[in-house]
Amino acid sequence: MAIACQIQDILDVLSSRIEEMVEVDNSSKRKAAKLDSEDNAAAAVPDGQHPLLGSAAKRPNLARSCIHEVAVPIGYDLAKDEAVNGTLSNPVFNGEMAKTYPFQLDPFQSVSIACLERNESILVSAHTSAGKTAIAEYAIAMSFRDKQRVIYTSPLKALSNQKYRELSQEFSDVGLMTGDVTLQPNATCLVMTTEILRAMLYRGSEVIKEVGWVIFDEIHYMKDLDENDQFREDNFLKLQDTFAKQPIQPDGRKGGGPKASGRIAKCGTASGTSDIYRIVKMIMEHKFQPVIIFSFSRRECEHHAMSMSKLDFNTEEEKDNIEQVFRSAILYLSEEDRGLPAIELMLPLLKRGIAVHHSGLLPIIKELVEVLFQEGLVKALFATETFAMGLNMPAKTVVFTSVKKWDGDSNRYIGSGEYIQMSGRAGRRGKDERGICVIMIDEKMEMSVIKDMVLGKPAPLISTFRLSYYTILNLLSRAEGQFTAEHVIRNSFHQFQYEKALPEVVQKITSLENEASLLDSSGENDLAEYHKLVLDISELEKKIMSEMIRPERALLYLVPGRLVKVRDGSTDWGWGVVVNVVKKPAASSTLPPALSASRVSGLSSVRINIPSDLRPPEARQNILSAVQELGKRYPQGLPKLHPIADMGIEEPELVDVVHKLEVLEQKLGSHPLHKVQRKCKLDVNVEEYVESTCKPYLMDVIYSWSKGSTFGEVIEMTDIFEGSIIRLVRRLDEFLNQLKAAAEAVGEVNLENKFGSASESLRRGIMFANSLYL
Repeated sequence: MAIACQIQDILDVLSSRIEEMVEVDNSSKRKAAKLDSEDNAAAAVPDGQHPLLGSAAKRPNLARSCIHEVAVPIGYDLAKDEAVNGTLSNPVFNGEMAKTYPFQLDPFQSVSIACLERNESILVSAHTSAGKTAIAEYAIAMSFRDKQRVIYTSPLKALSNQKYRELSQEFSDVGLMTGDVTLQPNATCLVMTTEILRAMLYRGSEVIKEVGWVIFDEIHYMKDLDENDQFREDNFLKLQDTFAKQPIQPDGRKGGGPKASGRIAKCGTASGTSDIYRIVKMIMEHKFQPVIIFSFSRRECEHHAMSMSKLDFNTEEEKDNIEQVFRSAILYLSEEDRGLPAIELMLPLLKRGIAVHHSGLLPIIKELVEVLFQEGLVKALFATETFAMGLNMPAKTVVFTSVKKWDGDSNRYIGSGEYIQMSGRAGRRGKDERGICVIMIDEKMEMSVIKDMVLGKPAPLISTFRLSYYTILNLLSRAEGQFTAEHVIRNSFHQFQYEKALPEVVQKITSLENEASLLDSSGENDLAEYHKLVLDISELEKKIMSEMIRPERALLYLVPGRLVKVRDGSTDWGWGVVVNVVKKPAASSTLPPALSASRVSGLSSVRINIPSDLRPPEARQNILSAVQELGKRYPQGLPKLHPIADMGIEEPELVDVVHKLEVLEQKLGSHPLHKVQRKCKLDVNVEEYVESTCKPYLMDVIYSWSKGSTFGEVIEMTDIFEGSIIRLVRRLDEFLNQLKAAAEAVGEVNLENKFGSASESLRRGIMFANSLYL
């Protein structure tokens, strides 16, 4: 009760503080209006000058809000009309604008547009929602004005689809090219993925010769190793050389089926007394919607959304509009897919102005939520941080349900860049005087942590460019022979960063070399000795095991319940349980080779009880659970039968080998490197490693889909979110198409047909439903 009272007190204080902010805002507006009327003459723009740059009195802010750095190649022509275009260090534009804006441009936008009008390439770096898209739209408007084509690229297909819809509303002639869809390929403005642009550059497409500008969106994907192959830095380099030859014109779940129903129904029974419920209710009462509530868990997003069951933010007219949009959107789906619980259960939530957005949703539902949010029909959006990436969809208020996130290794505080990316969604240009950001903190935080999160510097953009064999082969396949590996490396952003850091790198190398010269090289001998011990122990163990598994000795111990280790060639099957022993198989019987005595590589001293009837699945599952429990009980390995103490083998040669093995094991255990290995946890468990790198959990799901199962049937087979399944199937389809092209290139017709058939078996239904943006 005390905690509840404290929370209510906090909410009351927050509510009153917001009311004070509103009063201050109104007072500031009245004062600002008075000042504007008094200083109107001083702030006037001279005739013939566009208000892009503002008055001279506003220019001093430029130094604080915009850092303008210039890098030019040797021999660059600096000759420009300074009256129209300014200078290289202080660019301005006083000519006729290709596009006007209903708001005063920020300094970085003014400088960027002035650079575009000087026909200079620019790299714009600004926080989310700052207005970078306005600069890209100006580059597109310039291309329309100068009768040139322009390419707008995005690293992801989903972002390309969204951008196509947005630009189509602004400009008349827009096309789209992704791996799945091609619309109006001859349009003046082409939106495409960076992968498509790379392919066009490799092919030497005629389209490139007509392009005046290329806009790279979400350029920070360059530092993502997983995306680096799709966002190749050499795009910039080839474009630079291509355009240099052109004349410059004088004038940028868990889910599905009943599982989804159970999940959402369970969340929907929330009482509505949670902290987030009260905060959202207070925000709505003070008219600070729309609000985005960021959570770092997809399940938590859904739970918070369903806890709003008592709240309704939409009018009857808005509900009718939402239902109409919803019904129109799902017409893309088959009748069977329209009945999926993940789709049916979303409509009641949307009609109340509440929505969920995360990567595990069905793509069509995720896009529907985005469309409704942009139209103002969703007032409270519960989303993960992925919503803050890509398309600019700001709100008036942003709420953080936590300041910690699980990054795969640890539960850490969010970084400055992550905070800026999400909090930047608060405040809509032209609508809100200021954005409101609410952070929910449930534990004591050090002031330094808060300061680093809110005011710290974002992570730098570091190039992960690598020159792969694929890139080199494509460069060599191009005509003219103008691109070499040396040329690409020399002109890369990676090389630029390397050369800039070269003095510091040389200093570090010198320091490390000095340290290395002082080190004792005796460690090399220790390493060689340790490695030899490991090899010798392995050889002795093989000799001992070959004697232990001789039939006359092993049959006494191969009894039901005994744990044995099975190896078939290089494949280690691990520990299994003996259920029966056939001493002399009949000539007609076929004993699986993995279970023959020659495949036994270890005999454990441990035995377990097994039921007499192993046909029921429950009985076999119980045995498996018992073996797994023993593995946890003996993390260093199950105890093995001793050939002398347990099996009573007294042959002098074997006894001598056993004694040698024990001596070597003692040496290994006392070796300093062995202690270091244990301390640093360098032991590699093969099963754990395979489990962490190879995750075949969806093999049966995808196979079932390829054989004709419905989407409702396949999501019954797993508890993974529906959107994750669809994303993986689409990636698999892309991979199969690449394999098909490779098979075609080497003349393997049969293999090509197999890959093609596999791809065709996937491409159907909701898995490949068209985007709502198209």
